[in-house]
Amino acid sequence: MARVVTDLLSSASKLCAQGQLGISTLLSNARNGNVSALTSLRSFTSLSQGRPAVAPCMFQSQSLLQRKQENVSTTQVRTTTVEMKQWREGRVISRFYRLNWGGWIRTFGGRSRKLYMKTSKERWRLRQHVFVTKKQCKMLDKLVTEQWREPKFYVENAEYDPYHKRTNSYHFPNHRKFYP
Repeated sequence: MARVVTDLLSSASKLCAQGQLGISTLLSNARNGNVSALTSLRSFTSLSQGRPAVAPCMFQSQSLLQRKQENVSTTQVRTTTVEMKQWREGRVISRFYRLNWGGWIRTFGGRSRKLYMKTSKERWRLRQHVFVTKKQCKMLDKLVTEQWREPKFYVENAEYDPYHKRTNSYHFPNHRKFYP
């Protein structure tokens, strides 16, 4: 910045000596350290003997339409905090129940809404639990911590005991299917 100001002062003093520029007060203020007098001008080209203030671009001349933008990412990057993981884990645990063999079950959505409009058969069906798919099980296992992947033994959840054994697998000893 100091070099630019000294160049401008020297070119302005040459012009004033030639009588082309009548701003001697501007030069005296700038020499005394008051640079705001020079910065108040719209451009310094009048002081710099007609040279442009900005050097021309050295790149190849291409229009903006011909240029290719490389490495432009359109995906958002989100940082995951501990609080965000706990929040997601709480939502998973409140909506799904993990069985001891690794499966997850859930209830139907809207099972408690507008029950007066539904038949008793529909209400019974909405109270039943359904298994989630294999892909969803893997996703839910990633969303919860190791603590929730371990088998849990609750006294009040005795109605889930038959589902904790995967008896419908042919690899299970004494294979007998369970029909509730």
